[in-house]
Formats: sequence, C-alpha cells, structure tokens
Amino acid sequence: MAEETQWQMQQAAVSNEKNLTDKALDTRAARDDTQLETHMEQIASKAFNHYAKLTETEESSFVFPGEAWEDLCEAIKGFQNTDINFESMENKDNQLVYWMSTFKNMFHSGSLRYFQDQDDEFKVEAQKFSGDGFSLRDNFMTPIAEEVGHPMDEMDTAEPIEDEEDFLDISVPEMREPLLRSWLSSLTPTSNLNYDQVELFSTLSLLAHNLTDDNFRTAFLNIPVSELESETVESLLSTVEDDNETAEIREVAGEVTDQLLCEVVTAKILMMLPNTTNVATVTFALQCLVALSNEGVVKATSSNVSSLVACGTKWSDVTDESLKLDPTELQAIQNNNIVRSRMVVENVGTVLVNLDGDLDLADDVKDAARAMLAKIQTIENSPVVDIEEGQFDADAVAEKLCL
Repeated sequence: MAEETQWQMQQAAVSNEKNLTDKALDTRAARDDTQLETHMEQIASKAFNHYAKLTETEESSFVFPGEAWEDLCEAIKGFQNTDINFESMENKDNQLVYWMSTFKNMFHSGSLRYFQDQDDEFKVEAQKFSGDGFSLRDNFMTPIAEEVGHPMDEMDTAEPIEDEEDFLDISVPEMREPLLRSWLSSLTPTSNLNYDQVELFSTLSLLAHNLTDDNFRTAFLNIPVSELESETVESLLSTVEDDNETAEIREVAGEVTDQLLCEVVTAKILMMLPNTTNVATVTFALQCLVALSNEGVVKATSSNVSSLVACGTKWSDVTDESLKLDPTELQAIQNNNIVRSRMVVENVGTVLVNLDGDLDLADDVKDAARAMLAKIQTIENSPVVDIEEGQFDADAVAEKLCL
C-alpha cells in the first residue's frame, strides 16, 4: 500500500509540473506573437515549439514481462547520455527506477516499475513522465528492448525518421544576429537571479547540440563581440552590467567588446548553474561547457572552480542535508525524480580537468573541492547512484586543482 501511495504521489507531482509548464508556455505565447522574419529566427522558434510539445505529459508506457527487470535496469544504466536513480523499496515485489536521457537537443524522463498485477503476474512498466515521446520510443525503448531480448510489438514502433542535418548556420551575420540576441537574453537573469526556465532550456539544449558540429563550433568560437551588430552589442553590454552587480564577471562593462562571444556565453552559463532545478537544463549546460572547455574557452579561475564544484557537490546527491537547500528548491528537484546525476557529475569533472591555465586557489575553495571529491568517492559505488568507475577521474581533478 505504501508503495502504491508513493506512486500516486509521483504521478500527482508530474501533473503539477505539467500545469506549471503550461502556464509558462501561455505566458510566452501572449508575450511574443510577432511574425518571425529571418530564417534563423524560424529555426529558433521551431526549437521552442519542440520544447512546448515535448513537455506534454501524455500517456506513454511500455510493458515487459517481469523476468526482464534486471536486464532492463542494466541496459538503461549502460545507455549513453542517461541518468538512472533507484528508489529504495521495502517490498521487493514492487521496485521503482527513474531515468532521464538526452538525445540531440531533446530529453525524456520516466520510470521503470516492477510490480505484481491483478492476475498475480510480475510485470515491468516503463512510464514516460515528460519529454519527447518519439525520441523515447525510437531512440531509447526500442534499442533497449531489443538488447534485452524483448522486442516491442510492431504496432508499438514506427518507421525510423531519417536523420537530417539539423545544425544551425551562423556564418551569415544577418541570419545569426537575431538568434544570438535571443540566446543572450535567455542566459541573462533578472536582478534577483531569476531566469525564464523554458527559454533557458531551449537555448542550452540547442547550443549543446550544435556545438557537436564542426562547422557551427568553429564559427561560434571565432565571433568577436566587436563584429556583432550594434543592437546586439548594446544588449550585451547591458547584460554584462547586470552580471557585474551579481557575479562580478567584469569590472568594466566595456571590456566585453575585447572578448570573443563564446567567452561571454561561457561566463553566463557558469553563472546560471545554481539557478535552475531542472536536471535536463543543467545537463545541457554542462554539455556546452565540456565542448567549450575542449577548445580552451573555460579559464582556470577561482570563480569558475567554485561554480563547478558547487554544481558537482549539489548534483551528486541533492537530498544531502548538508547542502541546506531551500525546501522549495529541493521539492522542485525531487518532483523531477532525478536527485543524483551521473551525467552532471562526470561532466563537471571533465570541465575541471580541462580548465585553461594554472590555478592558485584560496583555502576555502580547495576545502570545497575536497569535500566534493570525498562525497563523490563515498557514493560512487552505491547501487542508487551509479557514477560509473573511470568516468569521473578524481585523481585528475585533484591534480588540476593542486589539492
């Protein structure tokens, strides 16, 4: 009975999350009803509309025989770009696993439930909570089901959609400027560090996906702020002034004109990490930072280390009472079910090792980094966390931070 009650509570939380998302989408629609004029703006709009569609929590489930439980859990654990959290249950006949997976600029989340049905037969139900249903079925459940030897019925699958080249072309200034202004706006908080979470997700997921493309990445890494249109630079300068008030990114706003755009965007991504409760948004943000750190864009500074360490500490287990999270923030994260993210933790480690330059950290920053490493090393072998051995290189992180 207790397990069934918990399941009902999770479904209620999902319904509440959908209602909040719907309100955000309605607000965006009411605010922005102008005709998009450029090709690049149309692409950005398509990405937003995709997010609006993928957050719908419609019925989407797949049922497997009970004997597939362990194989399904292992298959999901080994699936690329996927988080999995095991929910501890006293009743061994009723087990629960949560997952969140990303694909391109999409995500989906759900649960895997082992239970005994009304005919006393054991079954496994894969239930979608939020995200893109087509990606869930075609790029996640179908290959997993085939891997464990329980392929889904033909009626449950569809013909695969051809993989189109869907990367953005920002080589033409007239096409890139509206998109860049939109991205800079979504990455800039209000004075109290609030973000439009829908637009934040849209920007970070789209940027993370496009940074995997050589042509886009090369163009993005080599855009000087001084070559942007005056309207974009003017908007950027005002956002840097706002940032200075909260994060001291720049002492003089005008210095931003001597930077590359990618450096400004990197600073904004690092600043937003503590200010979202959505694990998918944080995951795409870290994917962006990994790509940028591979190119030497993420600098070895004390503030960057502090931001990354705080993120790694938090998402290794957000339920840790020592974090002293605001109850509202903690509840919002728990409503999304993933409270321990191996993708976030592993990517934090990668970015820390990739930091460009040498470090001379203050003792308090070093202490925080040591605490993060100790926490991760303590829990990485726990069956409910699944931070894969070798994916987070604690020794390399300690060496980079001179611990």
